[in-house]
Amino acid sequence: MKEYLLISKGNKTKWDSMTEAEFKPFNDGFSKWISTLSEKNLWIRGDSLSNQKRWLAKESNKFVDGPFPKTKEVFTGFFLIRAENLEHATELAKGCPTLGFDKLDIFELEGDRT
Repeated sequence: MKEYLLISKGNKTKWDSMTEAEFKPFNDGFSKWISTLSEKNLWIRGDSLSNQKRWLAKESNKFVDGPFPKTKEVFTGFFLIRAENLEHATELAKGCPTLGFDKLDIFELEGDRT
């Protein structure tokens, strides 16, 4: 079994502007998705990302803390899952309710974690 990182990218203002009535069905679906993966021992963890962030780069041997270009698409969260291969991880990711709002980038983590 390999581990995969799913990075959720989207428009954070969509998330921040959801009403409770809009959020509840999403949250229920998300809980069901996690439970299904957990029952199969495929869920590791996941979390939302807060608005507290810092951009850091190294230029000319100095660290620079922004400013960086503004973008509408930001990282909104991440999930760690187990899957047999990238195709399996992709199929599991298709059930993630986050796809109703965001895109998911799927990365296979290096190394064997069996």
